[in-house]
Amino acid sequence: MVELTSAPAPHWLTQERIRVYSLMTTAIFGIGFVALLVVSLPDLVDPRGKPFGYDFMALWSAARLALAGHPTAAFDPDAISAVQHAALPALPNIWFPWHYPPTSLLAVLPLGLLPYPAALAVFLAGSCALWGALIRRLFSDPRAGWPLPRHPRAFSIYSTVRTLF
Repeated sequence: MVELTSAPAPHWLTQERIRVYSLMTTAIFGIGFVALLVVSLPDLVDPRGKPFGYDFMALWSAARLALAGHPTAAFDPDAISAVQHAALPALPNIWFPWHYPPTSLLAVLPLGLLPYPAALAVFLAGSCALWGALIRRLFSDPRAGWPLPRHPRAFSIYSTVRTLF
């Protein structure tokens, strides 16, 4: 008796599907990011009552205090809260503390030269650029990095969580 076997079915997850799914995920997160930004305007306060880019607020505020000649004030809740409130007057009771060693102020100091919205834009653009450079450096085949920048972790920019680094 002769047994007929068919060729195995091709795997459903093809390179084309990875590319398309990655683009779809990027588009969905991009639309979500823009929507969150739009509902946060004009005062940069999101519907949950948090500043747009709230995790960045502590970095920027500490940089502002350091540039004003008071780097140790970054650890003073009243001082850092006052800077944050001045940047976003719509939120009178905000407080995002600075939890980092004083030397880490050197990395964010230039951002304190800019107003909060501009500094946030520079921080987000720089984070995305560094992420892209990392992906290009890690993978010699440009197709290998397709899914990675579309991973939800890469879109931590919603809150500017520093998990990209």
